[in-house]
Amino acid sequence: MDARPALIAPTEPATAAFRRYVLRALSLALAALAAVTGFMLAYDAFGLFGTRVMALDRFPAAQRLQMNGDRVLKALHLARARPNVLLVGTSRTGDGFDPDGPALRTARAYNAGLAGSATPEHLAVLRFAQGRAPLTRVVLVLDFETFVHPTGIPGDFARSAFAGADLGSGIFQHLWSTQAIGETFGLARQLARGERLSHPFYVNGRYPLFRVSPAETRTAFLRESRLALSLYAAASLVADGPAQDARFAALGEALRALRTAGIAVDVAASPVHAWRLELQERLGFAGAYDDWKRRLARLAADLNGAPGTGQVRFFDFGVAAPETTESLPARAADPPTRFFVEASHFDPALGEIVLARMGGEEAAQGFGARLAPDTVEPHLAGSRAAYEAWRQARAEEVALIARLVEEDPRTPAIRALAGRAVRPPSASPASGRD
Repeated sequence: MDARPALIAPTEPATAAFRRYVLRALSLALAALAAVTGFMLAYDAFGLFGTRVMALDRFPAAQRLQMNGDRVLKALHLARARPNVLLVGTSRTGDGFDPDGPALRTARAYNAGLAGSATPEHLAVLRFAQGRAPLTRVVLVLDFETFVHPTGIPGDFARSAFAGADLGSGIFQHLWSTQAIGETFGLARQLARGERLSHPFYVNGRYPLFRVSPAETRTAFLRESRLALSLYAAASLVADGPAQDARFAALGEALRALRTAGIAVDVAASPVHAWRLELQERLGFAGAYDDWKRRLARLAADLNGAPGTGQVRFFDFGVAAPETTESLPARAADPPTRFFVEASHFDPALGEIVLARMGGEEAAQGFGARLAPDTVEPHLAGSRAAYEAWRQARAEEVALIARLVEEDPRTPAIRALAGRAVRPPSASPASGRD
């Protein structure tokens, strides 16, 4: 005899009750999902859908999920914006160029500057944008320190569409992930309290630039210069000829593709305050910096001799000039700096001058220069003279930088790295700031 208990067949009323329970649960789940989706779209905290219901002056910017979490979101913004002018670079670009400013007022521009990024990311952004936006012009602003840095600061690049990830996964992440929902609820609470919100970047891609008081300016310059030592300590490509050549080759390939597609490209050495030039001098990187500019000028000239209709121009704004040698306030009553919040990041007011200079406007002709191989050496010599004049006039500030460098335990290793810097065959040692 079978001792197993007999299975009791469900009765018809029980089956119907269970079916009603499942349908009710599914209906509640769908209603909850619809409510959450409606809430997320109404606030549109990440600036993705254009569905915000509150006034933009209360909520003008876009949130992001984490520090250096702007890659996934900016790829989504860029795909939606479909700009004809694209600004690409690091946080210097993100801070310093306003796509809605006067210089680009007739364009549909987007700022794809990425905080903590290195050149390989910039080239990936160019490849992504070229296939998704009707580009007519690209402004690629390069930082020497991140060009010779192997990786940049780790972020969410690998999960972004810039790296080949699906755009849909980014939308899901910013619409239905628990982190996105939690941050949007937090922002809703702030709005309910009547607070004006400020977020990591605007929907046009620009980062808000946070200024310090005149009394805190020198501290900010010293703090940023100390952080810059970490970049120079990791600038391994300076002493690695094959890796440096590979990076220039990758840059050339990306620019050639833009030129072939008829897209104009303005490559620029980013503006820096004279403090950064002094830091390079003290660490032994000045000659490598000038050699980098020589190679960029040669690259632009070579590309313009290749097939294609998009002109490639190289401009150098990493020079000593009135815009980059403004004095730092020594007291709280002194006027603030106009252009630089510290030695590396600059105000959109300077970005406007850079763009006007590229556009050939007469009022901006004194700052920076478009370089070709036959104009590099006179240009570098002029910048060197202006830098030496700044050193003489700002002896107190120079002493602050000297003390910072000499007291940092990383300095000997950084100088040893700079001493192994690879020089291009055409470089002229006499013209650099060695």
